Amino acid sequence: MLGEWVVSLLEYFDGKMAKYTEPSITGSYVEWVRSRTHAKVPEIAEVAERLDLRALSERDCESLWFDIENARKTTIDLRDRLESSRVVFNEESRCIDELTADLAKRNHLHGAELAAKAKELTHCEAARTLELEHK
Repeated sequence: MLGEWVVSLLEYFDGKMAKYTEPSITGSYVEWVRSRTHAKVPEIAEVAERLDLRALSERDCESLWFDIENARKTTIDLRDRLESSRVVFNEESRCIDELTADLAKRNHLHGAELAAKAKELTHCEAARTLELEHK
């Protein structure tokens, strides 16, 4: 059935060829169409190659946009983490400064206390020495 259809189609094309005969074209209408189509194959291949290159470029571009978006999100995340670390560091640093100041104050008070005790001790020793001398 298909073979009959192809044969009838070829006969139809041959009839068309006879109707529109050009002296430069010899052979069947199918051959003439084939030769014209064959001439367009390199053009079609070039267009297909450009389309493939464009598709590759678009894929690469999408990939780059994805990478840029990920880098932007990561940068924002790192900046937020750095800011929170800075806040914690500043708070801990303030606490350390307060403790250092308190320790320095205590050391100063302790030094004054020790000086007072040393003075009291020297007075006690002097009083004891006088007491022992009077006995």
